[in-house]
Amino acid sequence: LFRSAGVEPLERAYSELTDPAARARAAVRLSHLLLFVRSPAEGVALASRAAAELPVGDAFDDFRDGLRAVRLVGAAFGAVDPTEFRALDDVRAGPRGTGSGARALTAMSALAVALTCGPAAEASALAREAFSAGLTAFEITAPVALASGALALGEPADGLEAIRRYA
Repeated sequence: LFRSAGVEPLERAYSELTDPAARARAAVRLSHLLLFVRSPAEGVALASRAAAELPVGDAFDDFRDGLRAVRLVGAAFGAVDPTEFRALDDVRAGPRGTGSGARALTAMSALAVALTCGPAAEASALAREAFSAGLTAFEITAPVALASGALALGEPADGLEAIRRYA
């Protein structure tokens, strides 16, 4: 992975935030960025710390979901034990949120179902649900790329369209 000098100012800005919602929103974006520009382990570590710091309450559920999705993206790089994919039964069973963090987690659940040899129809349905609000509404882009294959399990043309729109 490459180094980016632009990450340090973002880290400093994040460390100075005190508003819980602003800090959570920044943590989702920064942890996702760190996965790719520093190391997957750093991105996963920040996502884990930020999730632990979130205030209790439903108002922060979408941030929790987004940070959990980032952690799961880390599994693709070996920074998280892939068995965490098997611990997504709560997401599979629902109810699932509709915010960008929840949809990213739903997308990662679709991928998890596909990777663990679950039903193709379920993987595709989860991916379709995740993409239902449009790809542009995602703040966490890696789940879009990773779950596009799961979408294709149900209908290959849907997967190709998702990839075209994402690219």
